[in-house]
Amino acid sequence: MLAAVALTSVPAAAHAGQYTVWSCRGPEGQPISTEAWRTQVNDAQAGDIEISDGCATGGSLGIEVTSAGISANRKPRGEAVFRLPRGAVISGFQLWRYEFAAANFPGASFDYTAALHEVSGGTSVDWGCASGLALPYFNCTYEGTPSVPLDPSNRVTQFFSPLEGLSVWAGCVSVGCEPPFSPPAAVFRLFRSAVSIEDDQAPEVVKLEGSLAESAPIADAAGHLFVTADDTGGGVAAFEFSVDGGAPQRVAVSGSQGSCEEPFSQADPCPREATRGLVVDTASLAPGAHSVSGTVVDAAGNATPFGPVTFTVASPVVPPVVPPAPPAQPEAPRGNGGNGGGNGNGGGRQPDNGTPAVETPRLQLQPTKGKGGPGGSGRLRGTLTTSAGAPIAGAELAVEVTEVGGEARGKKRFVQTDANGHFAFKVGGSGARNVVVSYAPVRGGAPAKSAQALVTTKLALTLTPHPKRLRAGQTVRFLGHLRGAGKAARGAVVAIQAIAGGGWTTIDTATADAHGNFSWAHRFRYVERDALFSFRAVVPRTPGWPWPTVRSHRVQLPIEGTGQ
Repeated sequence: MLAAVALTSVPAAAHAGQYTVWSCRGPEGQPISTEAWRTQVNDAQAGDIEISDGCATGGSLGIEVTSAGISANRKPRGEAVFRLPRGAVISGFQLWRYEFAAANFPGASFDYTAALHEVSGGTSVDWGCASGLALPYFNCTYEGTPSVPLDPSNRVTQFFSPLEGLSVWAGCVSVGCEPPFSPPAAVFRLFRSAVSIEDDQAPEVVKLEGSLAESAPIADAAGHLFVTADDTGGGVAAFEFSVDGGAPQRVAVSGSQGSCEEPFSQADPCPREATRGLVVDTASLAPGAHSVSGTVVDAAGNATPFGPVTFTVASPVVPPVVPPAPPAQPEAPRGNGGNGGGNGNGGGRQPDNGTPAVETPRLQLQPTKGKGGPGGSGRLRGTLTTSAGAPIAGAELAVEVTEVGGEARGKKRFVQTDANGHFAFKVGGSGARNVVVSYAPVRGGAPAKSAQALVTTKLALTLTPHPKRLRAGQTVRFLGHLRGAGKAARGAVVAIQAIAGGGWTTIDTATADAHGNFSWAHRFRYVERDALFSFRAVVPRTPGWPWPTVRSHRVQLPIEGTGQ
């Protein structure tokens, strides 16, 4: 019998897919505000409910029902509701609290309650302390130690999982509650909360802008790339940029009053949309092709790659060499035997590269994908014409090819146009290659016109489990390989997906190295019956990444359950 069971992977370093919101006190016990909670009072009159919040100064968030008694036809209730982002769920929580409900005494007719309220799968459950005990959810009239906020007796953990709602409250649950024998009537006091929010939705890269994202060669001393991203969960937390595959530069995003810095105190701590930029000192880069790639990271550690964004650093303009003027000659006698005053070109050379040779031609490129399997060589075709569209025949064009992600500048070679102004050449090697074609009006002179194109090869993605069959409690390690991306593979983010809920779901990510290799480990901790899991790897198309989405074949992994 094969059955689907929950996945519990080996913890990732970034804890992708989850973040924790702290309130009242942080992980080190430091005071934190209660911005993540919204307080409210229902069905009450003045004096029924008192709510106090001293968390920011080391106190507590308190909800207290007064001891004066409640008149008939009302059920007053004070509540603090956790501000869960729309569409998110709570994967776990810990609360440090004290709760009290006045116990019944002979002849009394009241029903006070202090409780936690959880919503899971559309079902609501309250549990805590009550005047009238009702097992199993109300088995006390008080619990915790009010004088020692972080006493172990004050700590409670999640009852159901996952949760779509969480709140704490105190109130009267009967129509009319008499005063208690001794005050207060009911109290809920929150000393600290740590609520973990599940967020598997990676941020979306909305647009790439700036001089580095344009096709024109960069002639300035600096180039700019601006990335805009959007995230519907905890918000955009940071951008990471890498130039030519170098060490990433992290640019953090700041929220309101530092809310985007851990420990988080808001349920949606970081901005939903953010734009950050990178300034590249292009003066320090060699002329030729370069690239910028990176990732956008949200509050939960989910990452979305962008790039590589290819750009070209223009060659420095070399001023023409003007030969020195010849020594002055005696003026020739005037008359018919004179030869005039020279050719009038000041010693410069007229355009001689191609027929017709012009100063400002039109240069167009058309790349084609590599043939055959992953990494097959591609080709580049082009046309050189006059501004009026007439073909330029026999022109010599300089070609520079640089691999995206590579460090060295490409070697220069030359290609010649045919009678129709057409030219074509093979672009060897796997990966993505930036090709710059240049035309100089004078052979051997400075270029007057350049065009740039990106030539890519086909990709393939493989995923192999080791071992290929496991028992519950064992760990599988998947080894994968991204073929055909060349050096551009370094830093590529690979989504690891499994079938859950009837469809493919991303459960984690891995990063490819310069050779396209990546790995991911997973431990199957709780498998009661035999199960068959399905996995695959996906490298999605992202802005700036020159390939379409590529997927591995489906890998099925049988697991022997503990019931065998």
